[in-house]
Amino acid sequence: MNAYYAICKVYKKGLLSTHYLGNVHYFWLPCSKTKAICFTTAGHLSKQTSGRVEIWRGLFTMDVDKLGSAAESYLMSKDYKVIETLPCKVVEIDHDRFKVVFPKKGKYYKSDLEINYSEALSLIYGGHLYSVRGEISLQKDEVDDKVISGKAAKIVTDGIKKSAFSWIHNLD
Repeated sequence: MNAYYAICKVYKKGLLSTHYLGNVHYFWLPCSKTKAICFTTAGHLSKQTSGRVEIWRGLFTMDVDKLGSAAESYLMSKDYKVIETLPCKVVEIDHDRFKVVFPKKGKYYKSDLEINYSEALSLIYGGHLYSVRGEISLQKDEVDDKVISGKAAKIVTDGIKKSAFSWIHNLD
């Protein structure tokens, strides 16, 4: 099994130039021996005793066999790019809780991840929200100079970007 980290660059097209706004982050992780989940960032909670807890939104589930092809071709945009693929194992702790173990750490997945479905946050904010403990490094800069355009730009800016970035302000 593999875990994938992908980004989609978001640009604002102006009258005379195009401005880079940032990246939408996607995490493609197996959650059991047969199922996988695609996540995107939704914000974070700062807890004084246990450090920072990331909040991820579960976009959809799929069969683990289809994880690689789904991660590679999700947005079909020239600005969507898988930037890390790591072998991993999944340990199911409970029905709504699992741990992704990385035998070798990567550039972005720096430690094992413990992921819990948060029913309370999901009821308050809507959707499927998960709390994630572990060390993750996000790609914040541009990977290359390509410009997002056309249908993919509309999908990213109208849908995914709004849901992914709006949670940051709501959860602080």
